[in-house]
Amino acid sequence: MLGLLDFIGAIGGGVLSGSTPAGILSDQTTSDIMQDLPLSLIPTFAVPFWIILHTISLLQLRHLKQQD
Repeated sequence: MLGLLDFIGAIGGGVLSGSTPAGILSDQTTSDIMQDLPLSLIPTFAVPFWIILHTISLLQLRHLKQQD
């Protein structure tokens, strides 16, 4: 659960510090480098992959607990 909470915080921090209207924490430092390879793989592949992996592990734990 803490891993998923960490991802929510990281995604929220990224949105709030971005160059969008929701970017209330943005300053002169930009996150434009995250749009270029290889760093663009982090928000487009790695974060969803780890969220899915966390969800699967939580579902497996629930399934094991129901068997006991």
